[in-house]
Amino acid sequence: MTTLQIRIDDTIKKQADTLFSSLGLDTSTAIPYQLQEAVYDTRFRRNLNGPFDNAQDAAASMLGE
Repeated sequence: MTTLQIRIDDTIKKQADTLFSSLGLDTSTAIPYQLQEAVYDTRFRRNLNGPFDNAQDAAASMLGE
């Protein structure tokens, strides 16, 4: 097994924890699952959007704005 360490803002971490908890997951379980889904989507060219010029545009796309 591999350990992945990511530094993020405390507020974002709390929001992620709350979101994943509402889905019945903990963050340590949800992140690898999300990464696995992203790799699958990329390999099979599904659910792809972009390219985006910046992170704000990418986030707006994910939020449906």
